[in-house]
Amino acid sequence: MYNITFINTSNNIYEVVTGINSASNDLLSYMILVLVFLISFIAMKHFDTKAVFLASSMLTSLVGLFLMIAGWLSFGILIIPLVMLMFSIIIVVFSKK
Repeated sequence: MYNITFINTSNNIYEVVTGINSASNDLLSYMILVLVFLISFIAMKHFDTKAVFLASSMLTSLVGLFLMIAGWLSFGILIIPLVMLMFSIIIVVFSKK
């Protein structure tokens, strides 16, 4: 059972999202990152897959950085989109197409 008593005392959306994220053990932030990646990847799929993966991983890294600045995401989880971005840059740079 989740403790959601903070909703009664929250004055703005930041406090509500912070409380929900804390109550769910940062699951909200993880799901935001996954959804940003999936939606951006599917939305741009009519382009080349390497370019789409690069754009999606860059967008996910930026959103993850903003979530980390807001205090909703740890750096350990931000490493995952950054590694994806690094691999996508390597793939695009070294592809012969």
